[in-house]
Amino acid sequence: MIQNKNDFLESEARQVRVRLNKTGGDIPGCRNHYLLEAIPGMQPVVEQVIREFIDETRNSVEFAHAQQELELIQYEADGFNRLVKQYADQPRMQTALNVAFEIWNNSPGPEERLRQIVDHADSIAPSGSESFTSCQAPT
Repeated sequence: MIQNKNDFLESEARQVRVRLNKTGGDIPGCRNHYLLEAIPGMQPVVEQVIREFIDETRNSVEFAHAQQELELIQYEADGFNRLVKQYADQPRMQTALNVAFEIWNNSPGPEERLRQIVDHADSIAPSGSESFTSCQAPT
C-alpha cells in the first residue's frame, strides 16, 4: 500500500511539473487546478514541486531579465499581462515572468518582514527573567 501511495504521489508530482512547463509557469493556475481536484495529501506535493520549479527558474538569465522588466512596470498587473503576451514566442521568458511575479506577489511587505525579524529575535532570546549581570569582563 505504501509503495502504491509513493508511486501515485511521484506520478502526480511529475504531472505538476509537466503542467507548470506547459502553462509557462502559471503557478496560481496550477495551485487552483489541484485545489479543485482535492486529492487528499496532494497540496504539500504540489507546493514542493512549485518550490523546486521556482528555484530552478531563479537560476536562469531569463529570470534576471524578467525581474528588470517587471520593475520597469512596477509590477502592475496589466503591464505584467502585456509582458507575458509580448514574450509569447519565448516560453522560457514567459516562465521567468510568471515566477518573478509570483515571488514578488508572495513576498512579505516591510511590516511583515519586520514582524518576522522580531519573532525570530524573540525565539533566540533567553526566556524568563534571567539577567546578564556578571562580575567578569569578557575576554
